[in-house]
Amino acid sequence: MSEDRLRRRIVFDGTVPIDVPLTAMDLDSIRRGFSELFDRAAQTVQAAGYDQDDSVVERFFICRAGDTTDVEIAADCLSDAERLATHIVRTLTTAGIVEADARAARIVGLKAVAILETAV
Repeated sequence: MSEDRLRRRIVFDGTVPIDVPLTAMDLDSIRRGFSELFDRAAQTVQAAGYDQDDSVVERFFICRAGDTTDVEIAADCLSDAERLATHIVRTLTTAGIVEADARAARIVGLKAVAILETAV
């Protein structure tokens, strides 16, 4: 099925608060937070009458650097704290945040979005 023949509909968009500085990454608490979100997403997908394999769940970090507004960053890697921190700093600096502020950033929330992809 080609990508242009799919309709994407968000059926779950949830967040959980967390306060994790990049300098003292706690991957266990991050994983627990995403696990909670994924459970809620699965329940929502099933309540809408769909199977889990009908949906795609995307995960994001909500990061705060200095006095800037919060920035959502794709949460692709949860296996290595150093690699995760590097990814976040790189993404924040690409978004125009000063590198020193990016290195002092905090993860202040976790977000999961469940998307149904159906043929049109």
